[in-house]
Order: sequence, then C-alpha cells, then structure tokens
Amino acid sequence: MDSTDSQGGPNEASSARAFFAARFADLYREAGNPPLQRVADRANERVRLARGRGSGYEVKLQRISDWRAGRNVPARFENVEPVVLTLIDLARSRSSSIPAELIKLQTWRRYWKAAHKEVTAPDPAMHSEQKTALTFVSAVLRRDIDAFVGREEELRFLRAALTSGRGGRTYTIDGMAGSGKTALVTRLGHLVADHYPDGRYFIELNAHTPGVPDVKPFDALGALLGDLGIAPRHLPATMTGRRDLWQGRVADRRVLLILDDARDSDQIEPLIPAGHGCSTLVTSRRRMIGLDAAVPVTLGNLEADEAAELFYATARRGREEPEAATVSEIVDLCGRLPLAIVLLAAHLAHHPSWTVSDLASRFVACDDDRLSQLRAGARAVRTAFTTSYLALPEQRRHVLRSLGLHAGPDLDAWTAATLADLPITTIGDELEALYIDHLVEEIAPGRYRLHDLLREYSRELGRDDSPHARLHAVLRTMDYYHTTGAEADRHLSPPPRPHAREPATPQSGARSRIPRFDTSTQALQWLRAERANISSYIELAESVAPERVGPLIEVLAGLLERDGPWSKAANLHQRAREAAQQADDRAGEATASTNLGRLRHLSGEFAEATELFRAAAVTYRDIGDLTGEATALTNIGMTCWRTGDYPQALAALRAALPRYQEIGERRGEAVAHLNLAAISYVNGHRVDAVGALRQTLRIYRELGTRSESITGLENLDLATRLMGYDTETPDFYSQALALYQEIGNRVGEATVLTNLGVVRRRTGHHTEAADLLERALAIHRESGGRAGQAIALLNLGLLARILGDPRAAATRFNDALSAYRELGDRRGETETLNEIGELLIDTGEIDRARTSFTAALELARSTGDPSQHGRALAGIDRCGTPLNHDRPD
Repeated sequence: MDSTDSQGGPNEASSARAFFAARFADLYREAGNPPLQRVADRANERVRLARGRGSGYEVKLQRISDWRAGRNVPARFENVEPVVLTLIDLARSRSSSIPAELIKLQTWRRYWKAAHKEVTAPDPAMHSEQKTALTFVSAVLRRDIDAFVGREEELRFLRAALTSGRGGRTYTIDGMAGSGKTALVTRLGHLVADHYPDGRYFIELNAHTPGVPDVKPFDALGALLGDLGIAPRHLPATMTGRRDLWQGRVADRRVLLILDDARDSDQIEPLIPAGHGCSTLVTSRRRMIGLDAAVPVTLGNLEADEAAELFYATARRGREEPEAATVSEIVDLCGRLPLAIVLLAAHLAHHPSWTVSDLASRFVACDDDRLSQLRAGARAVRTAFTTSYLALPEQRRHVLRSLGLHAGPDLDAWTAATLADLPITTIGDELEALYIDHLVEEIAPGRYRLHDLLREYSRELGRDDSPHARLHAVLRTMDYYHTTGAEADRHLSPPPRPHAREPATPQSGARSRIPRFDTSTQALQWLRAERANISSYIELAESVAPERVGPLIEVLAGLLERDGPWSKAANLHQRAREAAQQADDRAGEATASTNLGRLRHLSGEFAEATELFRAAAVTYRDIGDLTGEATALTNIGMTCWRTGDYPQALAALRAALPRYQEIGERRGEAVAHLNLAAISYVNGHRVDAVGALRQTLRIYRELGTRSESITGLENLDLATRLMGYDTETPDFYSQALALYQEIGNRVGEATVLTNLGVVRRRTGHHTEAADLLERALAIHRESGGRAGQAIALLNLGLLARILGDPRAAATRFNDALSAYRELGDRRGETETLNEIGELLIDTGEIDRARTSFTAALELARSTGDPSQHGRALAGIDRCGTPLNHDRPD
C-alpha cells in the first residue's frame, strides 16, 4: 500500500518528498525512460523470487507513475526496492557514468525514510503486509500432474532414497527437452512430502524458459530465505552471506529442495543445503558432471507401453484394441518423448468428434513439418528445442545442423567430423558437449545418434544453410564411407574375392579423415558398426549420385559374404552390376559379377556362379586387370571342382597361378596352390597334392597372418591325409575356432566345427563329434549355406552309422543327397551314394545297395573321380555282382 499525500500534488509536498520524487525521476531517465509495463514486470519477478509465490504484493504501473510524479510515497521501502533495483540494472546496461548516489541502495533507503516521515497518515495495512513477509512458508510444491505415467523404476529408486532417513544427498534428474523431468520431481515431491516436515521448496531456475532470464543464485537464495520467514530488509547483501544464512537455517531441519531447470552446477551449488536431514532434487537438460557427489538419474524415451498409456491418459480416451496399432504408430512418430505425446494427445482430448485414426492421419500427413503439430498454446516441442539450440556457441550449432544431414541411424566421431568438415581433434569435444546437453544420445562408447524429433529439428535448421554446402557435406560423407570401407575391405577380402575400389575423385577432406585398421578384427568391427549407415547412403546415392551406388556396395561385399543374409547381399550386387552397366563402368561390372558369383557359389548355384565368373574374367582381360582376371579364374576353378568338372578346374587354376605370380599377389597364389592340392588329391595324384599344399603353407607362413594360415588348412581331410597331422590337427582347429568366433566369421566357424567334428569322429570321441557337427549344421542353416549343410549332414550320417543307428543314418544321408543334388555338386552326390550303399549292406538291403553303388559309379565315371569310382566298384562286388565294370586307370 502507498501513503497518499493529503495535500494533493508535489507542489504542496514537503521538500523531502519532492526530493525523493526528483531523484526517482532522475534514475528513471538514466534507465532510458523504459515503458512502465517493462519496469513493473521485472520488478514483480524480483518480488516473486524474494518473497515466493502468494506473497500478496504486486508492483502496479500506477504506483510507479505516482512515485515518479511525487503524488505518493511508498508505505514501505520494500515496496519500492524492487523497482529501484530494476531501474539501476537498466541504467547500468546503458551507461557506466551514472551518479554514484543513484545506484546505492542505502542512499535510496535514506531518501525514502526522510520522505516517509512527512506522511501524516501511515498505511493501515502496513502491519498486515509485514506479518505476511515474516510468515514461515513450508510447502511451495507445484501442482501434481494428473496424467503422470511411466518412470516407475526411477520413481522407486528416488522414493526409496528420499525416504531412507539418510538425507544429505543430491540427485540430478537429467534428460532432453520434453522428457518429463519436472513432472517426475513434482510427483516425487508429493510422494515423499511427509518425510520432510520442515519444508518442501520448489525453485524455478528458468535456464530454458523463453523470454525469461535464468535465475541467479543470489536471487534464488533470497527467495528461499523469504520462504523461511526472513524479511527482505534483513537479507544479506552478499552471495556468501545469503548462502551461509540459508545453510545455517536449515542445518538441523528435514527439508526437500527441488531446483527445476538448472543451467549448470555453478547455478545450483550455493543453493544445496548441507544438513544431514536435507535432500535436493535437480532437473536439467545438462548432465551435471561438475556437481560433486550428486547421484545422476537420466530420463530416456518412454517404453512403448508407457508411451501408449500416457497417450490414452492425456487424450481422455479408453483403450480400444482396434486402435492399439495406430496409437503405437503415433507415439513412435513422437519418438516416445513425453512432451510430444502430451501435446499431440491434448488435441484429441479437445476434439471429441475425432478418432485416433483421424489424429494419426493428420499427424502422418505432416511428414515434412511434424513439429508444427506438437504444440498447445505456448507449449511446443520446437520451442523447447530452440531454447537449447540458442544456448549453444556457433560452432556447436553448426555441428548439430550437420548431424541432421546424416542419412544413417547413428554415427561416430569420424563421420561427424566429415559431415561438419571439422578436424577429428575438434569434433570429439563438440560431440561430448552436445551429449552433456542431451542434444545427442550416446548409444555405445563413441557412437551417437539424434532423437527422431531432434533430427527433424536439426534438418529444419539446416535449411537455412546453402543447398551447395548441404550437398557437398553429403557427398563428402559418401566418399568417407567409400574410402574407409575400401580400406577395411582389404583386410576382409583376400583372394579370390576382389577388393573394393577407392573413389576416383573424392570430395575434398574425405581422404584426410579416415580411421586406420591394424588388424582384420578392427576392420570387421568397423564394417559391422557402419553397415546400416553405408546401406542408407547407398539408397541416398540412387537419387543424388547414382555413380556412387556400385562402389558403395563393393565395400560391403566381404562383410555380406561373412554375415549374410546372402539373398539380400545378392540383390545388392545385382544392383551394383546393373548400375555399372548403365554407367559403362566395365571394372565395376566385373567386380559386381565376381561378388555375385561368389554368393551364388556359396548358395550352391554353381551353374550361375560359373557363368558370372567367366563373364568377369573376359571383362578383366579386356581392360588389362590381371588381379581381377586371376581372381575370376580362381573362382571358376573352385566352382568347377565342386561340380566335379576337374579338368576345367585344373585349367582355370593353372591359368590363375602365373597371373598372381606376375603381379606379386602372394595370397592369391596361396589360394590357387591350395585348390590345386585339393583337386590333385581327389584325382589320386598324391605327390602333386603334397607339393601344392606345401607351397600353400610356405606362403602363409611367410605372410605371417594368423587368420590366413588357418584358412590355408581349412580342408581337414587334405591336411590330415597328406601331411600326417592326426595328433596336431585337433589343437590347431581349436585355435582356428577361437579365432573365427573372435572375429565373428560364422561361415568359417561352421567350417572348422565340421572339420573338428570329423577329427573327433575318427578318434572315437563320438559324443563330442555329434555336438560339433550339430552346431555346424545350425550355423549353415542360419546363414543359408546349402553346401555346408550337405557336408555336415553327410558326416552326421557317418556318425549315426558308427553308433549303430541306421534309421538316423539313413535320414541324414538322404538329406545330404537331396542337398547335393539341389546344389549340382556331383562329387558330394557320388560320395553320399557310396555311403548309402554301405549302410544298405549293413541292413541287408542288397538290391537297394547295388542300385546306390551303381549310381555312384556312373557319376564317378562322368567326373573322373578315381577314389569314389573305386569305392563304387568295391561296393558292387560286395553285393555279389560280377565285376564286369571298367576299373579306373
């Protein structure tokens, strides 16, 4: 209340009153004569912080006008103090040469006291106002949220901690904008209120309130002390004084302090009570790493069922089964962010004629501007994001906008550096800062992603950047994946698989920012981590840079061959082949044909594989690519061997060998020798086989690469029978198995399991052999490797026969025979027919046995396989048939 001058205007007032009014007018001028409303709003903000909500006092525009004109004198200095302080702040922001007497609060108190003495009729309500200011306020919690859903785990943890009686702890609840931090601490405050009988205080620090400056610790302490009943005139004038007074007053009390929307640890450190009975909850969009001894609780996105429940609760709708899928789609499009769900569901609550499907249709239709739908009055997801964005320094804003250009689901520092065109040494600090601010999520050490809505927001911001800059960032990133992928592929793709080619003309900066790989394990880990991203850029390249489609697919070839699924990999290589044909890229076409042929080979489609390899060999020869030609020839040899066409296999491998030697490709030379050894062995040329195998082992030992040495001995039968490794082989294969499991090569793992199973069978460890072979079969079935399945089935049949289970043996043999025939693998089919004949003799079915041996004999003649030819003849003899068949040479 103000004391009214009974004499009327300022001309009739005493000199003290006139002097007070004149000085007030002088200060108003120094402040730039601001609008009365602006002064009143800022002054009232000070009142709210100093006295808390509900104090009953408000600075009115008319009062300020009257004080300046000298019509009234404030009834209490505390009434004019917030206005004077506001004007002093405004004056200081305009000038540094303000008369000293105008900016000293003690001088103003003296002016007021002199003027007030001349007032003859004191304000009768003054005592009431003083009483209000001195009232102890013990509860200033915000209204609880009706539709609070989820966060059960966090609530249980925090509630238990706050009611344990220990006290003296600080808990920071951090999360991205709109994650429901304030709702959580509000609910929690009401749940634990009875455990803090001496006070529950809620201070809004306004770090991200649009248009409102964040609250300074000095002012927040004034508000807290006011709630404790300390009159504003008795508040200490220094930060230290206020902090110590606050700490002293609550030292022996049980107080819960909630500090909402904190900027950083500096803002809240002075406010945290030290008393053992006190607890503090802090909410912030930043991770309070600098707040010592605080317990962090991070809020992520809601679980799917929690998000749906929040939607239904806010929309005021009951659950209906037909709408469940639509609601699930809606909350997923909201990124399961509580604020987004609440704002969208509120539209449904206020449109009773709408159905969930109506809302979904409207929301989905706004695919390019979904954020515009996530608002209700002043509350909006875009606004929440903007307050965080505007608080960033310019370089960090640029990084955030750049991340929005990323086509893939996540990224690492190398990709971020490429997108933003910044040094790798700089980008790490920027990503860490964005992580601390909850503007990026760290999904694994060193890997980041944007929340779906933040991704949309950052892309929206990026539209202000030039189209040229955005396009070059995308092309630069494609080249980064191409260059780095080609480097990784070299570790994964020894002959006979072609290496991925590097970009012919990479974008500036792409080559200077790539990680290096010292081992094949590192290369494999990188490719697996980036597979989804590279796939995304392959799709993007279709529209922005079609010439990059094939080369990007090439870098995945080695990984796809290892990890599959082979059907998807085959589709990709077919796309690469067609893209190369359209671009008249003959080298790309040959590489795609070779990669596709290898998948056809692994899937048992040998005829198509051979055709693809032959086409690739011709193209490589035409363009003078000796490495490519040798690779294609080696693959032809391996496929012809599998189909029993040994002459063609030998011819192709013998043609590949000198080409590898000419270009110095030692690994390719070793592979050619290995396959020559295998073919020589099955054709009965033991001396040639031993010589070729020794050449293979010598080269691998010279190369000194552990995984390559193991690859050189994958054919157990060859190594065991030719080199006499019966005692050493099990240990060797155990090491090989561990390596393949370490690098995640499932096909190699299954191959070793099969070979080790054969060793265990031969050495009488039948139970272990069965387990190894079943594991191999499962992996081959999972990867779609029909050839591997056939080999495992054949060996399981042999094991069942040894164990005296003819029914199981027959099932396994018949399944193997079907697989070999489906594959067109005549060598495997011949061996399986001979094994079936042996089993039928065991069971006394001589006529059927003779039929099986005869079929094996015909196949052995056509393939020129002397080993199986001899077995078939011996079997027919055992069936009692005269030996009128030609024997092999």
